[in-house]
Amino acid sequence: WEAFLAPVDCCWAAVRNLKEAFDDPFTAERGMVFTDADGNRHVGPPIRFAKEPPQPNPKLASFGEHSMEIAREAGLSAEEIEALRAKGTI
Repeated sequence: WEAFLAPVDCCWAAVRNLKEAFDDPFTAERGMVFTDADGNRHVGPPIRFAKEPPQPNPKLASFGEHSMEIAREAGLSAEEIEALRAKGTI
């Protein structure tokens, strides 16, 4: 698709997985990759004002931050949640 659309005057972009997004020269050039306090990398917003440096989204959840809440809302019992925690699933 890229070879077909590149010469055409239209809006398009390839859909990338996280590794591709992190490794893409465009994301590096735009300063869009951020590492949080836990060492997890995130892709920041692609749109920003010209004179402002890129900023990470301050509302990003930590990895697994909401796992317990989601498990409870999904109807898992305390015992099921603890079993998942013990296995390292959540």
